[in-house]
Amino acid sequence: MAREMPSAVYDPRFLPCRTSHGEVRALTFTLSRRSPSFVQAMHDHELVHVLRHARGRFGTTLEYLLETADALRRRGL
Repeated sequence: MAREMPSAVYDPRFLPCRTSHGEVRALTFTLSRRSPSFVQAMHDHELVHVLRHARGRFGTTLEYLLETADALRRRGL
């Protein structure tokens, strides 16, 4: 949780998630649409730019995306 909550930008919430074993409640970290960090939509080229260049104190956005996707796949999500 330290990675997702360093500045209380995200709201931790339990949301329903479909898995290969049925629906489960999962801890998620959501961003309020009122947050100055919220982006309604991005063009593909903007998203690619973020994935190529964005970096935080724990690594790159691309690394985070790939690790998250891999962890979800391993859990059947």
